[in-house]
Amino acid sequence: MRVLAVISDELLGTDDARDWALLESLVAANSPQSIDVDVLALVNQPKQSVAYANPLGRATGRMAAGQSETPEPFDAEDSARQRLSRSLQHVRSLGLHATGQTASGHTYDVVRQKAREGSYDRVLLLLAGRPSWLTRVSHRTTADRLQHSLHIPVEALNRSE
Repeated sequence: MRVLAVISDELLGTDDARDWALLESLVAANSPQSIDVDVLALVNQPKQSVAYANPLGRATGRMAAGQSETPEPFDAEDSARQRLSRSLQHVRSLGLHATGQTASGHTYDVVRQKAREGSYDRVLLLLAGRPSWLTRVSHRTTADRLQHSLHIPVEALNRSE
């Protein structure tokens, strides 16, 4: 069985078992040697507040925080590499064969492209937030859209579940 595990943001962090509960249940139902996991860590650029998008807003924010120097910028690619490393370490600790890479772009597009490149039996989405109520009611979540287009099981674990 080949599983594509997509990490869109920081995992829950405090409880690896909860982050990877679905994968662990697959291991329990199958032998670890029969599961290959391909981890895909998405590069996410942080959303910047409109108030800090201009020079005056940044200066005001630094003064309010008591900072005299500009803080180090967030490195989204480095964050994705760190998430990938932690994820591969945990998946391998389950006795599974795991590979991984980072990718940038919208989750739906990146997963569809990756699924076209390889033959996966299941997609596991480890997402940061819960979709809006309108998205859930209309069944237009990323997981629902991927399930419809890929024709393989797509499971999503959201941080708020």
